[in-house]
Amino acid sequence: MRILNFLAKFGFLFFFFCSLSLAQDSMTLPRHSFSLSFSGQYYLYKEPRVMDISGLFGGVGAEYKYFNDDAFFGEAHHQVNFAYFSTSSARYNGSECTRNACTPLHTDSKDTYTFFEYHYKPLFIHTSNAFVSFDIGLGYRFLTNQISANSGYKREQSYLYLISGFNAQYALHSDVRLFANVLYKSLWSGKNTSYFKDLGFDSNLEFTQHSGFGLELNFGVERELKEYGIDMGVGVSAYFEYWNIAESNAQPLYQAGALYSYFKEPYNYTQAFGLRILLSYNWF
Repeated sequence: MRILNFLAKFGFLFFFFCSLSLAQDSMTLPRHSFSLSFSGQYYLYKEPRVMDISGLFGGVGAEYKYFNDDAFFGEAHHQVNFAYFSTSSARYNGSECTRNACTPLHTDSKDTYTFFEYHYKPLFIHTSNAFVSFDIGLGYRFLTNQISANSGYKREQSYLYLISGFNAQYALHSDVRLFANVLYKSLWSGKNTSYFKDLGFDSNLEFTQHSGFGLELNFGVERELKEYGIDMGVGVSAYFEYWNIAESNAQPLYQAGALYSYFKEPYNYTQAFGLRILLSYNWF
C-alpha cells in the first residue's frame, strides 16, 4: 500500500505540474524511443467458488518504439515491450482437499509473471498536435504461483494472445503530451501445468485453454525535460488490466498407478490496477 500511496502522490504532483502550461504546439514524432517503467499495482486472481489470490505487486518494464513511413499503411509505429511483476505479500484464500473432504486454507502465496509483446501501430489521424493509431500485435504471458502450505504445489500458466486496439496522443504543449491506449487481447492458446508430483502423485498435469480474452486501459501524461538541459522525458500513467479465461479440458490424475480423480482448471479471471512511472529517451 505504501508503494501505491507514493505513486498516487507522485502522479498528482506530476499532473499538476504539467497542467501549468496548456498552450498547444506542433507534435513531432521521434524516429526512435526507448523507455523504462516502474509500476505498483493491486492484483486479484479468482476462481469463483474455489479460491482467490490477491496482493500488491511491483513491476519493471522496458519498451522500444520505431516510427517509419510504411509503404502500405503510411505512417506507423513498430513497438516491442516487456514487463516483469512479482510479490512477496499475496494471500491465498481457498481450501485444501482430500478425496473425501475440503477444509479452508488461508496462507501466503508467491506469484510472479512476465509478458512480451510486439505491436504494429498504423496511424490514421495525424495533426499538428495529435495522432490516433490502430494497434495490432501478438503477446506472450507467463505466470508462476506457489502457495505456502504442505498441500501446496507449483503452478505455471502461459497465454499466447492476439492484440487489437487504439492508441492516441494529444500535445498540450511542445513538451507535454497526454496519451491513452485501449487494447483487447484474444486468447489464442493457454497452457497450465500443475506440479502434482510434488505431492506424491505419478505425474504432473497439463491443461489447455483456448477460450478467453483480456482488456487493457492505460491513460497518462509525459513531459520532455529539454528546457532543463536533460535529453529525456518523464511520465506517469494509470492502468487497468483484466483477463477472463474459460475452464480447461479435464485430465486424469494417478497415484501409485491407480486413478485418483479427474481435474481441470476452472473458469477464472484476473484484475490488476495501478500506477506506472515512465522514463523515456527519444532520438530523431
